[in-house]
Amino acid sequence: MKESAVKSEEVARAQAGSGIMDFQGEKFYRIDGVDKMKPFLMNLVSSTDHWMFIGSNGTLTAGRRNADNALFPYCTQDKLFESLGTTGGITKIWLRRADWQNGYLWEPFSAGENGGRSLYKNVSGTRVIFEELQRDFELRFRCEYSFSESFGIVRKVTLENLSGESLKTRVLDGIQNLVPYGLDQAFTNQFSNLADAYKKSELLRDSGIGIYYLSSIPTDKAEPSEGLKASIAWSPDGNPENLLLCSEQISDFVRDGKLLSETDIRARRGAYLLEKVVDLEAGAEESWHILADVEKDAGEIVSLRRKLSSGEIGPDLIDREVLANRDGVRAKVASADGLHCTGDPLRDARHFSNTMFNIMRGGVFDAGYEIDMHSFLLHLEKCNKALWKRYESEFEKLESGLPVSEFLTVVGKKRDLDLSRLANEFLPLTFSRRHGDPSRPWNKFSIDTLDANRQPVLAYQGNWRDIFQNWEPLAYSYPSYLDGMISKFLNASTADGYNPYRISNLGFDWETIDPAEAWSNIGYWGDHQLAYLLKLLEASERYNPGGLAKRFEPFEHVYAHVPYRIRRFDQILQDPRNTVDFDEDASVRLLRAAEEEGADGKLLRKSDGAIVRANFLEKLLTPLLAKLSNFVPDGGIWMNTQRPEWNDANNALVGYGVSVVTLCYAHRYLEFLKTVLEGLPEGVELTVDRQIGELLRSQLDIFSRFEPNLRDGFTSEARFRFVEALGRSGEDYREAVYEGGLGSDRVPLPIKTLDEYLDQALRYARQSILRNQRPEGLFNSYNLLQISEGKLGIDRLQLMLEGQVAALSSGVLCDQDTILLLNSLRKSQLWREDVASYLLYPDRELPTFLEKNLIPDEYIRGDSALSRLLDAGLGGIVYRDESGDCRFNGQFRNAEDLKSALKSLESEKGLSLGISEVLEVYERVFDHRRFTGRSGTFFAYEGLGSVYWHMVSKLVLAIQENCFKSVGKSRAPLAEAYFETLDGLGLERAPQEYGAFPTDAYSHTPAHALAQQPGMTGQVKEDVLVRWGELGIVVEDGRIRIRPKLLRKNQFLGSDSRFEYLDVSGRWNELELKSGELGLSLCQTPIVMRMGDSERCRITRADGAILECENGVVPEAESRAVFERSGDVLLIEFEVSIPTLL
Repeated sequence: MKESAVKSEEVARAQAGSGIMDFQGEKFYRIDGVDKMKPFLMNLVSSTDHWMFIGSNGTLTAGRRNADNALFPYCTQDKLFESLGTTGGITKIWLRRADWQNGYLWEPFSAGENGGRSLYKNVSGTRVIFEELQRDFELRFRCEYSFSESFGIVRKVTLENLSGESLKTRVLDGIQNLVPYGLDQAFTNQFSNLADAYKKSELLRDSGIGIYYLSSIPTDKAEPSEGLKASIAWSPDGNPENLLLCSEQISDFVRDGKLLSETDIRARRGAYLLEKVVDLEAGAEESWHILADVEKDAGEIVSLRRKLSSGEIGPDLIDREVLANRDGVRAKVASADGLHCTGDPLRDARHFSNTMFNIMRGGVFDAGYEIDMHSFLLHLEKCNKALWKRYESEFEKLESGLPVSEFLTVVGKKRDLDLSRLANEFLPLTFSRRHGDPSRPWNKFSIDTLDANRQPVLAYQGNWRDIFQNWEPLAYSYPSYLDGMISKFLNASTADGYNPYRISNLGFDWETIDPAEAWSNIGYWGDHQLAYLLKLLEASERYNPGGLAKRFEPFEHVYAHVPYRIRRFDQILQDPRNTVDFDEDASVRLLRAAEEEGADGKLLRKSDGAIVRANFLEKLLTPLLAKLSNFVPDGGIWMNTQRPEWNDANNALVGYGVSVVTLCYAHRYLEFLKTVLEGLPEGVELTVDRQIGELLRSQLDIFSRFEPNLRDGFTSEARFRFVEALGRSGEDYREAVYEGGLGSDRVPLPIKTLDEYLDQALRYARQSILRNQRPEGLFNSYNLLQISEGKLGIDRLQLMLEGQVAALSSGVLCDQDTILLLNSLRKSQLWREDVASYLLYPDRELPTFLEKNLIPDEYIRGDSALSRLLDAGLGGIVYRDESGDCRFNGQFRNAEDLKSALKSLESEKGLSLGISEVLEVYERVFDHRRFTGRSGTFFAYEGLGSVYWHMVSKLVLAIQENCFKSVGKSRAPLAEAYFETLDGLGLERAPQEYGAFPTDAYSHTPAHALAQQPGMTGQVKEDVLVRWGELGIVVEDGRIRIRPKLLRKNQFLGSDSRFEYLDVSGRWNELELKSGELGLSLCQTPIVMRMGDSERCRITRADGAILECENGVVPEAESRAVFERSGDVLLIEFEVSIPTLL
């Protein structure tokens, strides 16, 4: 009888398996047998500035705002997992039955226990519950982590007696290794024992508040450094038997010894441990909470003490705060259209998670289309102090909450170019942070949602590509901000055609060289300019057709001034890996100007100090001209700005690498510019800066001169002359920019000339893309340049997944080529059978340690340079080991190290050592010319054997785009390839096969492990777009329409349900859905889709009118009302013809 309760539950779970379930009033995903899995990392989400990264084994780190404000030590993932038992939660329970003299010590979620373990995570990502069953005593233990905005981290423990008899328990439960306020991440990790010496923990007996602080903030300066803020922990659940402030008495408890409460502890790591004696009747349960927070001053602690003493704070209030946090996250996700109700609850949960992590990276709009005037004035002050002083009093009088369209109209009437620019760039986003966590320690996150007074603030930050790629799906929900997103992109790009590394609401910054940091470098990333801009431009044209053509004339744009100077062509040719100089003087001037004037101090200026102005056309052309200045026929775009492309693990491709990937996106960009030109009004006259005009005409002349080679092919000599001509033309332009020659003179650019340029560029790009098609129909991703005197050869690199995605996205392939590519891809070495998905590049075995660095005998014979070195006994260069094998000195990491040693030896000995010959042998031994970077030398992330899920998701989206364009019989094989690749993402896999919660995206799956790096991956952006397309909701020509080319019948509900959504006014509503329907939203307007006999739509307006449309297209006026979030459209209903469904 006593065994049946647990056993029956275990049987029921085994039958149900892991998956989505209703639990505690909401949807959770449960993983059974989590203890049989390797630990994995999770990201627990707060609606404000809390953060928690928690291991599936129960370890955690948490805090507020950033890693320097941690409650538990912030460390890398491996150290986090190893901290089990010393950091975070701990529970030990002595169990006694009435007929037992001796007790049994149960240690939930520790090694050696015999109970079944489960892990629950709610779909909203705000609650995680650890559960363990104790079979012998029929007990269930649950420990939940969540957040309260008012009180911080919440730990809730529940102990439930499932048996038919009463039990006596003695419990020690709590949290360990609390970090006092004032210790940043670096000090905690590097000087942890020194930090301990400053720690002091105190207990307020009357309220049970534990206070953890530093006796003083550590410093070696001769000055006082008071620690006047503290971390705190407390429990609202009555008086415990004892309360401990450190972990030293845990060993006494394990021996069933007595404990003594602690009130003042010095020089030991803080803990908050409750001893409770709990008598559990049959079927009864007992719960308690522990809360902890950071950065509390004495006043806040006194206030909390009073509230606890008066009974104002209790378990019910805390539970309500936990739900409020969940609802806050749900509201943010709902405002970005993250709520779906379909027949596929796993996809619904994954879409919620994808949307949530997407807005965590790029932000979400705090108040829809309303502009808070106070926030705008703060933005104006930070960007341009002079403008702020000029307009502060006037704009303070404007009504706050003004719709963005009215706000921009008011600003436009001022006829102030800089005011208009900064107003258009003002994007009232919140919730954004860089994608840093213990598995990505190189990224430093900061969740700036609240100011020092806990008032909401607007902010976003991120690496360039992360911000702009995550804005793309956000723009689908907020299309009225698309112009602002595009303006932000363009105005933060440089006049030499590139972009800074990081972007934020306060401007941009650039990388600098830190000699002590191995990861520091400078340069421009190769693919950021066209690919991400293009996606925003395409979205703008879909939502507002013809809108871009209206932007060509005004001089509303500027250039970022980044203190990098790309070298001259001859210098690049001589050393392609060292091509960018850092202008230290310019950097100092720019930073000083930004401090004095605001972020606009870092804009490009003329010699007289005036800002260099640009029109929309110039900003579109500049990155394109920069790319084509480095175009290599048959090869791609030369990667010669010291930084790689999307896959930054291919870091060694810079210099000699040539990108087919970027050339593919350049082709698509060129085609798009052609369509925009076609929409220009008749008679419009285009003008550009003289330097830009000369560069365009120069490139056009080069394209024309080499037309015979375009037809007959390029020899290595002709290719060199072509690349040299483009390179010197680009050099002339850059030198003019660096010398302040931009913005001084304008020239007309006839549309005919521009059109001819685009046509010529398209011909060259298309031909080179097709020249990179391999015999089996796949495409090269990157090539290597072989540079010799007056010649440029091309060496093809190994197959990579990036090239297939780029080719599919380029617009070059016909349906047959697309199908051939996908069929060949499935048969290629990129396919990884165990996860049914694709590697970035084929896995391979590296030589063993003793197999490396072996010099073949043929290079040592006779009078070779190496033979002479050996004979001379110069073992500092080469040596023979005891086996007789010849090797280079192990201190040489690369050819530069070897060259430096040889030169020093020549100078010292006065000998000629044949340096060039030795270097040639070194290259033959190591083949460093074909070295692509860490991608070929490590075994996780983007390394050997890894599936990098973002690129697979890009592949899914590219297949979907081609499927939508396909005609006739091509649709079926493309749809099949689409769903096969989509299934490979792992949503349907068991957690034990996926390695984590399948409803969350993870960055990569290496060959030796399962899913790694949770949530904050670029994959979520593609996944959001894919889900929209698959459900058939598209926007074209300014109209919402249904296109169910990939919509399956099983996506419709199999039974009645309710769809909850957040409307544009911020109110929660519900729709009753029938079997055969599904629900979603666009711009927070609900959409119901149902299976029927034909394609039609029905629109319910706020004025009571009902519109019926037979073609499944929402009229322009109603579509615009949805995009503008006006509330004029209450509901859109689509009927989908059953025969069109899959």
